[in-house]
Amino acid sequence: MMKRLVIAALVAASAVALAGCGKTGSKGQVIARVNKAALTDQDFYDMLPQEFAGMQPAYKEAWIAANKDEAIKQWVRTELLYQEALKRGVHKEPKIAKVLKEWPKIILMNEMEKRALADVAVTEAEAREYFTAHEQEYQTEVKLAEIVVATKADADAVKAALDNGADFAKLARERSLARNTAASGGELPAYLLRGDKRIDFELEEKIFALAKGKVSEPVKIANAYQVIKAVDRRPAWQTVKFDDIKEDLIGGLTIARQRRLLEQLFDSLQAKAAVVKHPELLK
Repeated sequence: MMKRLVIAALVAASAVALAGCGKTGSKGQVIARVNKAALTDQDFYDMLPQEFAGMQPAYKEAWIAANKDEAIKQWVRTELLYQEALKRGVHKEPKIAKVLKEWPKIILMNEMEKRALADVAVTEAEAREYFTAHEQEYQTEVKLAEIVVATKADADAVKAALDNGADFAKLARERSLARNTAASGGELPAYLLRGDKRIDFELEEKIFALAKGKVSEPVKIANAYQVIKAVDRRPAWQTVKFDDIKEDLIGGLTIARQRRLLEQLFDSLQAKAAVVKHPELLK
């Protein structure tokens, strides 16, 4: 895994190298050169992932000794293809030029997100407190049914129909895009146990908050929307303990907290900006 991380970092950093560390005049000893572009030892060390920072020197040296040839080879290969692309004027083609123009924006956006989430952490104590508050859910299995539709408007219409007494199974057969479950009235074949990692943590929260027979609000999934019904609830076949799911729970809570913070940041920035949107113009 670490080998893939570093080689990927070297390849990704080639774009940086081409603009900065790939130029002659970079600090350090040159360890590879492709025409006028140079890779120095300092460039190489700068490209190593953050995981290396806490490693023992002996381990770090052993890893570099074992992987440096392949990493340098990948840098050379990237540089060769980049230089050939420049010779052929690929960077001047309209579609490519547009993508290249957008890259600085994407890099800065990612950096802003990274900084906004730098101090986000969920402690073991917080995770244990959450588990205690939701322990009954972790000792329960839920059988679900779903109706999957293409748009939010379709999902709202389905939910409204259900609220007005429509039969869930009938609607699933008629409207659901999920062919594997539509024929069975939307029912999923197996019971779901909380914490078994088959679904997103926040969706899991919504599902296990549903009483038997209740239907969720529309949920966004990939390129569609889903309305979910809790068909049945029963005691789990085995007791789930905090230590069994501790790491996954901390991870799920952390991701949920990060999403909330990013949404708060987005909302606060949007409130202070002049934002105008006309989605109706797209047809």
